[in-house]
Amino acid sequence: MFLGRFWSSPGTKLFMDTGWQTIICRWGLHEIFPVVYCATEFQTVGREAATMEPRFILPQLCIVFTLSAFVIAAPADTLGPKVKRSDDTTLNSVQTLLQQQGAVIQRQESQLTLALNRLAALESLSHQQSLEISTLKNRLESTTRQVAFTVYFSADPIQDFGVHGILRFDHIVTNTANGYDAKTGIFTSPVSGLYVFHLDVMSVDNGLSVSINIIKNGVALDDAYASGGKRNDQGNSLVTIDLKAGEKVWTQHSYGSTSIRGSFLTVFSGFLIQAD
Repeated sequence: MFLGRFWSSPGTKLFMDTGWQTIICRWGLHEIFPVVYCATEFQTVGREAATMEPRFILPQLCIVFTLSAFVIAAPADTLGPKVKRSDDTTLNSVQTLLQQQGAVIQRQESQLTLALNRLAALESLSHQQSLEISTLKNRLESTTRQVAFTVYFSADPIQDFGVHGILRFDHIVTNTANGYDAKTGIFTSPVSGLYVFHLDVMSVDNGLSVSINIIKNGVALDDAYASGGKRNDQGNSLVTIDLKAGEKVWTQHSYGSTSIRGSFLTVFSGFLIQAD
């Protein structure tokens, strides 16, 4: 029997003759595992070889295979330093770049949202200012616009215009803005504002007095009264009122005689003082 110790080398072959088969084992564990064995014969086959009895060599092979499996199954970081692959480095760089670009895009989106909000506020302000400008323009046009009229009857005297009848003055002296309608005897306000209306009425000498009202939208504001008798009498009325555009003013018989003097002896006038 031979008791020895050897270190395995690449390309080593062990031949075990069991009497019924030959086991050939080839491994590459170079100078890693010491093996203790017993052999009856030792001879070199190639670089190194040994022919041993199976009962001695088989346990040693089991040890070698077990240790080999341990080495193969061991984690990579226990066998040596971990080498960082270039692909991983590139991937990390791309991920970092994407994160940076995402942050930039997010900031730009926030700035865009802020700009859109400011634009909406400016548009709203512009619309409001446009409305104010339009209102001021209308006021300016109304202020500079002249509204006035003076009318009387072309005939004298005026006979029987009817109880509660509207006086339709047919002779127009002034009618700027065409507010007065001679066919109806009604003045329609072309613009809103403050107006003055004046009425002079002269009675005929038939012994009957007469009263003529100034009417706004069907409501009497004042009256001009002229007494009757053997001579003519003259009454007058003056009112200052606010009118909206489209509102109407006229003169209407209230009571008494239905005949009055005409021409410039009975006159109806009105004019705009200040537009709204």
